[in-house]
Amino acid sequence: MGIELAEGRDLLVQDGLVMMRTTRGFQRVDVIYRRIDDDFIDPECFRQDSVLGVTDLIRVYQEGRVALANAPGTGVADDKVVYAYVPAMIRCYLEEEPILPNVPTYQCWEEEDCKSVLAHLDALGVKATNESGGYGILVGPHATSQQRLEFARHIEENPRNNIAQPRIKCPSWSRTSRRERQHDRIMLSRSAESLYWLSRYVELEENIARFIDVNLHLNLDVTADIGDQWEPLVRVTGDWDTFVERYGTANRENVI
Repeated sequence: MGIELAEGRDLLVQDGLVMMRTTRGFQRVDVIYRRIDDDFIDPECFRQDSVLGVTDLIRVYQEGRVALANAPGTGVADDKVVYAYVPAMIRCYLEEEPILPNVPTYQCWEEEDCKSVLAHLDALGVKATNESGGYGILVGPHATSQQRLEFARHIEENPRNNIAQPRIKCPSWSRTSRRERQHDRIMLSRSAESLYWLSRYVELEENIARFIDVNLHLNLDVTADIGDQWEPLVRVTGDWDTFVERYGTANRENVI
């Protein structure tokens, strides 16, 4: 979809704009869809101990320089039950027809809906209305018979706390425009830094493995009066003091 998955530390406010750190420099952010609670959005406006949000984000939002797809306060209606009534709310309050149709949603406290859900658990996804973060979910097509049986009992015990929806096949999009192809080359600077250090650690481990391999073959070739040469191998890594403190003697068993 061409949407960056960023953390608060990837964003900053600069010259009255929200910017994202990338390998191609700072990139302006126009729209944010957040996945953190209101209290943690901006330490200047809400919780001062928050390390998840972006300082001054709310000020930039109030000035209209960035859009928050789910603005502060929208969580009051963040209930999966409310979702089922959105088309009716649009017709009632806006006197318009919804532009985008809703995913069919079955309310388990409605007798007929509940019967239909229980009869088709193998084809539906069931969600707890007051849970989040993936809790209280049954994906019928991927669940075992026992899991569906247990969830059916759960629905019967507390129908108000469950809704069900059919599986929806999402269309796939091909990126063909020049702008989108360029976007593929953008990487968060945090991700690039992590990849860099990961490569360095892998390189370091490879070098140590080569040291051990060469030293092992050397010890197999030398005569008995020379003795093992494991201590130089440890010293060349620069960790001799730590090694002695932890293992004591530099022999084959301890080094390998």
